[in-house]
Amino acid sequence: MSANSCRLWLVFIIVLTSSVLVAQPAGAGLQTQITKLIEQKNYRKALSLTKEQLKSERERIPVNHEDIGSILTNIARLSDLVSSQGVPININEIDLSAFKASARRFDSLNQAVESSYKEAISYYEQHLPLSVEKIATLKIELATKIIPPKTTGRGESYEKAAALRESAYHLLITNFPLADERSLAALLSLADFYEAQGEFGQSLPLYKRFIEMGPTLPKNKGALILSALRECLAIATAIGDTGLRALYAQKLADQTGRSNPEPEILLDITPRLVEDYNETYMRDPSTSGTSPKKMKSIFVKVLVSSVGKVLTATAENTQDSELKGKPVAKLAESTVLKWRFRPLMIAGSATEYRGNVEFVYLTKS
Repeated sequence: MSANSCRLWLVFIIVLTSSVLVAQPAGAGLQTQITKLIEQKNYRKALSLTKEQLKSERERIPVNHEDIGSILTNIARLSDLVSSQGVPININEIDLSAFKASARRFDSLNQAVESSYKEAISYYEQHLPLSVEKIATLKIELATKIIPPKTTGRGESYEKAAALRESAYHLLITNFPLADERSLAALLSLADFYEAQGEFGQSLPLYKRFIEMGPTLPKNKGALILSALRECLAIATAIGDTGLRALYAQKLADQTGRSNPEPEILLDITPRLVEDYNETYMRDPSTSGTSPKKMKSIFVKVLVSSVGKVLTATAENTQDSELKGKPVAKLAESTVLKWRFRPLMIAGSATEYRGNVEFVYLTKS
């Protein structure tokens, strides 16, 4: 990703200890305990007490009460914190059997997180539907748990995350002006998500929509406009559209006042692979065993045909040798040439495209 890591405006800052869940004195003692446990990072115990708090409050206050929604939100966020504490995995020194066992437990914890978020979202939608911003925030948070930033998803996980982000975006732009901070954040969040998944045909129109709003936006949005322009330039480079690239290069020059050409940025198109070839490599029996191993990766520059066939592959320079003693650069190029990508549709037509693809390998530790 070329600029997404700089977008701090999108981060939802969650301060559990400052959430006013119970205003009445009857729950003050329990809330104090929960707050202290959170400060001590004892999230598992805090989660248990918060569930007790939910049961108590449901017996005491109306079903459509904001406090219930707040407690359900805290349960979801605490479940996520418990999950993040639950399974330490060292991805560099790998015992594959232990890694797979940890991954299974991690999946189980993630299912609990997803279930908790869905319960909170459902409660707000059914009982407090006017809490638009909270519903959208929870949906984007859950989408981020399903596919974290700077990672990619396939199949069901991609469909879930995309549907949640689309729903949050449309909910916000339906209830707030597009120039509103909340709508803008959702717009660019959705564009960044699609770009990270290699769905350039869907991200490009969203970036364009934001750029077109430039003249109406306050001056403090200038950095975001530049970022969106660079994303459009990178996508134009990926799809080989020289006219579009020239257009956005000129827009960037006009915006920055600099005539020097922008450096070429190649996007990561690993998500467009038809299957996870790196995972297949890791499952190969020849990579298992008890000897210490280190997992590493390099990027390979590829040109992909309109039907998804790799036409050229050029690996970055490395002197590494793979576990079996083969030079990594040559192995990466010969291997990636056999990989297949999903055809890329731009404005309804399949097109050639290029970018970087990650090649994972193991070396002796």
